Amino acid sequence: MKLLVSLLAIILWLAAFDLPAAENLLRNPGFEELNADETFPLEWNKYYKRTGDYRVRIDKGFSRQGQVCLQLSEADERPHPFVALRSNVVIPPHAKREYTFAVYAKGRGELRFAIDTHAEADGRRDLKPVESEWVDVVSDKWQRFSANLTVLEETLHMDGSRPLEAVKAVSLVIQVKGEVWLDDAFLAEGHDQIEREQKTDRNPSQTPLVTINQSRRRPQIDGNMAPEEWADACAVTGFFELMTPCLAERQTVCYLTYDAQHLYLAFRSLNEAGAFRTGKGAPGQPPHSEEEGLEVWLQPPGQAWFQLTATPAGSVYLGCSKKSESEKGGSWKATPVYRSKVDDSGETVNGVLTFNKKIWTAELAIPFKDLGVAAPKDGEIWRMNFCRDFSVEPGKSRSPQDWTSWSFTAGGFAKPQQFGFARFVADSPALQLRQFGDLADGQCDIQGATSARQPARLRLSMQILDAQDRQKRVLEKNRLVQLDPGKSVEFALGDVLKLTARADLVFQFTAEDVVGKTALYQVEMPFTAAPAFRLQLKPFFTRRLLFLECDATRLGGLPAAFKGRLARPSHSLAIYGRSFPLRRRGLTHS
Repeated sequence: MKLLVSLLAIILWLAAFDLPAAENLLRNPGFEELNADETFPLEWNKYYKRTGDYRVRIDKGFSRQGQVCLQLSEADERPHPFVALRSNVVIPPHAKREYTFAVYAKGRGELRFAIDTHAEADGRRDLKPVESEWVDVVSDKWQRFSANLTVLEETLHMDGSRPLEAVKAVSLVIQVKGEVWLDDAFLAEGHDQIEREQKTDRNPSQTPLVTINQSRRRPQIDGNMAPEEWADACAVTGFFELMTPCLAERQTVCYLTYDAQHLYLAFRSLNEAGAFRTGKGAPGQPPHSEEEGLEVWLQPPGQAWFQLTATPAGSVYLGCSKKSESEKGGSWKATPVYRSKVDDSGETVNGVLTFNKKIWTAELAIPFKDLGVAAPKDGEIWRMNFCRDFSVEPGKSRSPQDWTSWSFTAGGFAKPQQFGFARFVADSPALQLRQFGDLADGQCDIQGATSARQPARLRLSMQILDAQDRQKRVLEKNRLVQLDPGKSVEFALGDVLKLTARADLVFQFTAEDVVGKTALYQVEMPFTAAPAFRLQLKPFFTRRLLFLECDATRLGGLPAAFKGRLARPSHSLAIYGRSFPLRRRGLTHS
């Protein structure tokens, strides 16, 4: 005889781990996406069977991470009242019917988790829920509460009546007594999913890190960068300026792969046509400041570092470090194969080519034997850096903004201790990063693609941290990508920062192989983000008018429509030595 109670082995505990490694089945788990009037989070519902108050607070200093958290407070006077929040996600029962739940909470009250069970696959016809025990929430600091719950194949109706019915769908409910703030909910299939996260092999000090995989096809070194030749190679971007650890305005993408004989690299650089200078290309000589350049810096384990610099004209310059107490001296045995090509970008305006931008593509093959080393073993880590040197007008010297590199080296490139980390793993999934967005403008926009030779699951994670307090997360986004063998998957991950003032922040991105439990890519970039609210003055001297443009599209906490007033310190304003009368007018936004 089947048990009439569906609750099995409920365990609640407090923990202090980071985000779970298992896939979060919830949508909008951190409540960051709100409805039009910003009064309630999307993908969640007020539980119709219980009454209470729901309060959204947009405040990055108060929320656990991101900018939004949600308060539930009871309003009933009945015995044992509670208010509840229900996820819109309705899923079929897991094969083992086991689930892990978690949420961060603070305040004064109690909470518990519940699984609502349904007799219909679309979530209709509620059956008897599975509920955990109530636990106390008595803290002004965020704490994580979690539980394991199990659902039987059949259960009773809501009123406890028979017959037993099959459970065809489940959904998550969080129940609250008192006044409790909630943030970062989590639901996963299986028990104890949060603890398994700690087994991922990741070393935060190895930043930036890229994992180089072997492509199925050897690229032809002709400068064309045929898409099919580099489709399953890895790629890096996010180049820094020379003197300050901030993202360069002009970005480059570098592709990498290898086989038993060669390390293959390709560069793709978009340039303003008027500022692009091919140069004459003197063989064996470093590029001059008035010609474009790219650089590759390599340091095999225990070896000297090797430098290669190339130009669009086809010249290649080779350099290496001298022997030291801790490193073997090195020298290039031969000049690597190098080809490049410069084309118009094909940019059009109203169907007409602008010829405003050029694309420089370059390919090279470096034999391992020319470096005096054998092909890397699986898991072997080299130190590497990739640089892009932008030309300037004849007679001028490059500024720090004209020297860019993948790994920040603080004033000079010949610093192997500050190179990035490149791990060789032949059968690793390939991850291509093509852009990170305009972070300074608050646009976090990660774009790329990934593929694998065998079934794989990747977890992509983006975090924006407060530079002064790294325990404080301003924004966080995660995505799980399922890979089928031989198929490439495009991905996008990001959001818009909503800040009321300039802020010093840190951008972090990691890509992890969930199956192999290894980090494939990780990078960290400090930056200063502009405030979401901006003012721009535009004087019109002929009409004796001053136009004030206000941009509040990225300002959080505002209702759908609001009104304001422009205050004037005096009755006139002087601009460029001319005086303008000021009139007080209302400001309306909708």
